[in-house]
Amino acid sequence: MTALATRPQLEAAQAAELARLRTENEQLREMVEELQGALGMSMTVPPAFNVPAGARRQIWRFICAMAARGILTHDAAIIAMDTGRAQHPSPKVIAQHVVGARVFLEKHGVLIRTEYGMGWSMTKPMQIRTQRLINQLIKRGAAA
Repeated sequence: MTALATRPQLEAAQAAELARLRTENEQLREMVEELQGALGMSMTVPPAFNVPAGARRQIWRFICAMAARGILTHDAAIIAMDTGRAQHPSPKVIAQHVVGARVFLEKHGVLIRTEYGMGWSMTKPMQIRTQRLINQLIKRGAAA
């Protein structure tokens, strides 16, 4: 016959489990940041990134992914712009974010091509220009 745990024992066990879960959560966050960095998706939107507030993060992440890869399929764009919601955004919402990215990038001389039936692409020179623009925006944000 086993004895029931006392309240202090239960609280100690809960505290130990909470500490373990916090450590695991931090490790998972670090892994996600590493993967996003490898995919060219920066989570932090610099203050100098001047687009409509409602879609800032999604447009920023789309631009970062385009700069890293040069080509994005519709599925890759959905992953890049992931909002953390259970349901992925509709194709019309994705298209609106792409328009926002195009408007922003065109002001800086960068063009995104539509690859019908596949997604979007940019030439290597446009990709390099976008990477430089991203770095400038990040530096301006860090200096502010």
